[in-house]
Amino acid sequence: MGKVLFSLLLLISTLLFLTLGILLLTRGNTLGADFYIYYMAGRAGLIERISPYDPTIVQNTQLGILGHPAMQGGDQLAFVYPAFALLPLAPFFLPGFSISQAAWMALNITLASMLILTISSGRRRLALIYLLFYPVASSMILGNLNGMVSLIILFVSSTVILPSRPSRPAQLIGGAALGWAIVKPQFCWLFLLYFLWVALQKKHHLFLFSFGLAFIILFAGSLWYWPGWVPQWITAAERYTGYVQATFIIHALFKNFLPGILPPILAMITALVSLTFTLFLFRRSVFHPAPAPTLFTLGWIGFTTYLFHPNGTSYEQMTMFVPFLLWFLRDQAARPWARHLWWLGALLLSWVAFFLTFRGVYPRAVYDPLILFFALWMFFLYKQNAWQFSTIKEALHANH
Repeated sequence: MGKVLFSLLLLISTLLFLTLGILLLTRGNTLGADFYIYYMAGRAGLIERISPYDPTIVQNTQLGILGHPAMQGGDQLAFVYPAFALLPLAPFFLPGFSISQAAWMALNITLASMLILTISSGRRRLALIYLLFYPVASSMILGNLNGMVSLIILFVSSTVILPSRPSRPAQLIGGAALGWAIVKPQFCWLFLLYFLWVALQKKHHLFLFSFGLAFIILFAGSLWYWPGWVPQWITAAERYTGYVQATFIIHALFKNFLPGILPPILAMITALVSLTFTLFLFRRSVFHPAPAPTLFTLGWIGFTTYLFHPNGTSYEQMTMFVPFLLWFLRDQAARPWARHLWWLGALLLSWVAFFLTFRGVYPRAVYDPLILFFALWMFFLYKQNAWQFSTIKEALHANH
């Protein structure tokens, strides 16, 4: 009991210290443009009980971020998530925005650091570099939900999926957190399917129960508070797809280098191959749930999720960086120099890519080089675990 109390006091004091530090560092230059959208919707929705999709909120958000109404056809800065996304964030909507934004950033940094420091007994200090990868730092600064959802994916992967016998608290917390994480379906959909599949196969009933219960409570609570939010959300989402011209990352990549009808054809072929291999990996998780192949599966899920993300921005690349972090912390097969080379190489590449895009040298530098980097990393992992995959294939054939 004393240990739990000490950890709780340490967490609270760290959050307060970081919040104060962020407030002082960003004084007169408030960050968190993405978080401002949630803040305005949540403050009006929870305190004034106005629909978070109300046009007045959108207009006020535009004035707060841009200083003027958004242009027709541009990003309208509207809240387009399911309304229950706001419920767990309610405490952040009570203070002024500067304090709220600083506290939200502090919470993300603190939880990420705690997870990194507890997942593995070694490599922890170097692993904290994760916070400095450009896509991760960008998400932290903007204050979007991707950062928190990525931490949930990291927590569930490390405490529920990788262990052979996950603890009851880990299943309860992981399931409940995942029930909220589905507010970003395009970011976590494949992770969600994999987690539920593994939980079903391993009979992690507590995790499944916690996930279902949390989702039901959040959904029912939001319906009670905003009875008409579902059709309003659908309308807002439809408008969003109208002014954000979405295209899958893999299609945009091919279109950047190839002419005519080749990009959609190659994108379709890639989708079919990815689907086939993903189904194989899902089946593999039943017959060969060893840590090394599981790390590969998580890496593949993150890579595939980003390839087929609709017009994913750089911080959406955290679907790839989270399994990459978990591999760096838990891998036992790669030599230390190789592991460090991949890790530090990713850090350098993420910022070089940002610089090239920012300077206008290569506008797609924040996308294409990192896709190539993680494709090579996946090939490295596959070669590293090739003997285990051959064993898996034999096991699968034996079950026919």
